[in-house]
Amino acid sequence: MPRAGWRSGGSQRTPRRRPLHRMTWRTSLVCLLLGLSAALLSCSAQPQAVTPAAAPEARPPTPTPVITVAPDGSTEVRVYMRAPAGDHQEGTAVLRSLGEKTVVVVTLSPPKPSAQPMHIHTGDCRQTLGPVVTALEAAIRGESTTLVNKPLSEILIGGQVINVHESFADFNTSTACGVLPAISGRLGSPQPPATSSGY
Repeated sequence: MPRAGWRSGGSQRTPRRRPLHRMTWRTSLVCLLLGLSAALLSCSAQPQAVTPAAAPEARPPTPTPVITVAPDGSTEVRVYMRAPAGDHQEGTAVLRSLGEKTVVVVTLSPPKPSAQPMHIHTGDCRQTLGPVVTALEAAIRGESTTLVNKPLSEILIGGQVINVHESFADFNTSTACGVLPAISGRLGSPQPPATSSGY
C-alpha cells in the first residue's frame, strides 16, 4: 500500500495541499491589517480643520442714560446716541457738571471726513426736531468738546435732545441723536479741595 503523499507507481513525492479555509482566513487577516494601516496613514496626512475663535461681541453704549457722581461731587450723565433712521453713526454724549457750567463731550463712530455741526434741540429724535436751544462745537473726526455756560440742571429739564448733522452743507440729514433725560433737583458740582489747617 503506497504511503500518503506519494504517487503510486513512482518515486516522486507529491507535496501536501494546505486546507483552503486556512489560506482564506490568513489572507483576509493580512488584507484587513493592510487596509487599517492605509486608513491611518491617510488620516494623519490630511490637515485637521481648525475652528477659528469667536470674536468678542461688540457692545454698543447702553440705551439708558447712566448717571454717576464722581468723588469730587460732580455729576456725570452718559447718553447713548444713534441714528434716527438708517445706519449712520452711534456713540455717546457725556455731560459733566462744573458749577454754573457744563462740559459736553460727544464721541461718534464711524467718524466723518468733514466737520459735523451739532446742537441741543427741543423735541424728540423720532420726530421733527424743534428749535436750537444750545449750539455745541462741531465734531471733528468724530469728537467734540463744548463748555456750555449753563448748569447741568438747566440742560436736563426734559424734552431736549442732542442732534448731529451730516455736515454744514447737509443740515437736513441727522446722523446721530440722543435724548437728554429729565433730572429734578440740584446736581452736584466739583468741590474745592480741602486746605490743610496745619493740625
